[in-house]
Amino acid sequence: MPIAGLTAAALLSNGAARVVERFRLAGWPEVMSALASTGPAGVIDRVRQAEASGGVPSDDATITHCTAFTAPCVRVRR
Repeated sequence: MPIAGLTAAALLSNGAARVVERFRLAGWPEVMSALASTGPAGVIDRVRQAEASGGVPSDDATITHCTAFTAPCVRVRR
């Protein structure tokens, strides 16, 4: 996807990414939709529920969700 088409971006720690990578509760497009509707707390809640039901120790879970880009993105190469 061209940078100009971005409407949102997210950074997930490995603990938060468990929703996709370990527990397979959603794919990345579904995670982005969930972030738009329930925010980071909703996604982390799903991870915590999966950890609890699977008897898996919890890991750090951090999400940064960026929206409302107002300036064009600038690409810098050095």
